[in-house]
Amino acid sequence: MNARTTDPITSHEAGARADMNGSEYWVLHALREAGQMTDGSIELLAAIGDVPWSPQRLRTARSALVKRGLVVHTGEYRKTPSGRRTQVWAAV
Repeated sequence: MNARTTDPITSHEAGARADMNGSEYWVLHALREAGQMTDGSIELLAAIGDVPWSPQRLRTARSALVKRGLVVHTGEYRKTPSGRRTQVWAAV
């Protein structure tokens, strides 16, 4: 959220209703348009599209969308180029 744990409840309420920032909007739109993707796929799509956000910012945006219930882990995994498992995400 956009509030610290020590902030008053009104700050938490306002943070919960805050508009998405640009990177969150972009990630959500990308998942809705392209379908299920891994973080690596999201980052690759961003690199091809020349978006201004770093891979870390995109992962943070995806994580924020998960916390807001707008993106979910599909229960599936894919392999990264190095052979490790990675989660697959989908827009709700």
